[in-house]
Amino acid sequence: MTKRKQHVSGDNSVFDQISVDLIVNIMSKLPVKSIAQCRCVSKLWSSIIRRPNYNMLFPAKSPAAPRFLFIVANGLYGPNFFISSSPQPQYPDKHSSLEATLHISSIATDYCQICPPVNGLVCRYMYGKDFIYVVVSNPITGENVTTPKVTTKGYPSKEKIYFGYDPVEEQFKVLFMTWLPSSGSHEYQVLTLGTRNLSWRRIQCSTLHYPHEDDGICINGILYYQAIIGQKRSIVCFDVWSEKFSFVNIDQYLATKILEPLILIIYKGGKLGAINCHIRSNFFVLWVLENAEEHKWSKTFYKMPERPSRIDSVFSAGMIGTGEVVLYRKYAQNFFDILYYNLEKNIITSVSLRVPGLDYVEYNGVHTFPNFVGDVKLM
Repeated sequence: MTKRKQHVSGDNSVFDQISVDLIVNIMSKLPVKSIAQCRCVSKLWSSIIRRPNYNMLFPAKSPAAPRFLFIVANGLYGPNFFISSSPQPQYPDKHSSLEATLHISSIATDYCQICPPVNGLVCRYMYGKDFIYVVVSNPITGENVTTPKVTTKGYPSKEKIYFGYDPVEEQFKVLFMTWLPSSGSHEYQVLTLGTRNLSWRRIQCSTLHYPHEDDGICINGILYYQAIIGQKRSIVCFDVWSEKFSFVNIDQYLATKILEPLILIIYKGGKLGAINCHIRSNFFVLWVLENAEEHKWSKTFYKMPERPSRIDSVFSAGMIGTGEVVLYRKYAQNFFDILYYNLEKNIITSVSLRVPGLDYVEYNGVHTFPNFVGDVKLM
């Protein structure tokens, strides 16, 4: 008597005998992480999730709650990195503690820098000996897309990369700039994700500008970043859809008194905000762009309350939906804290976290981003 071998493969699997309506009903009850894993069940299940209108199949399903996203770069040059996320409590108390869930861990031989996440995707650019390339990751699905390499000219040339999303065409784009400060020569290139053959395209900008050392921020299809034009500070507005540049003058006080790059944030209602935080001097300044065409800013000064004694310096991660500013220690070893700064009540609340990767080596750089919402979109 011989045993009959059972085969489960491709579209002949038992899963493909389930009706499409039932499959959709099953998926509607699953969390985002499980939906991403369902792509591996069969070709049919994968095709359903790949549908352009997939997110419209469940209009009654509540969106995922915003989370904190953490990217830990180990070592001085960050060859090892870990991407994780944790719940983002709205009204934490002083005894709150969180534990982050690891999504991606990897080892790279090239030095990398991180761009803020956009619509559920994370972008980092990697430096080789004489080239740069970009890796875009979806922490929820574990999917990665690597762009073609761009040859660099080496010192004294400089490079900067920004990551944005076009809500009109629903496309992610990478903006790559190179320039020679001595000669003033500039080159601007754009790459659109989701195309069959990824390639860099040259675009034009009529205004010569030198990007500052900030990471930029994308709000409603506009990528904002700081730059120097002549001798003045300015905000560059790059329309991700049209790929056109425009510029906003910075408030005069902002331009003359603040030397280091500001932290750009999304303020209430989707406005562009800028933060300057001096925790050692206990003062905090918030600028909000009220009218881009008229270059009109509002500014508010705050006298900060005392911070926890073990925290001597912080960076701003942005503002959450409740209007509280999130501050954090960028370099950590054995512990990691997030500070909630309530501007109206002038109260600072500390939340302790366990973040994967902090105990890997002695020196860690922790990039913290609030308001992260995972997505199962395929790149």
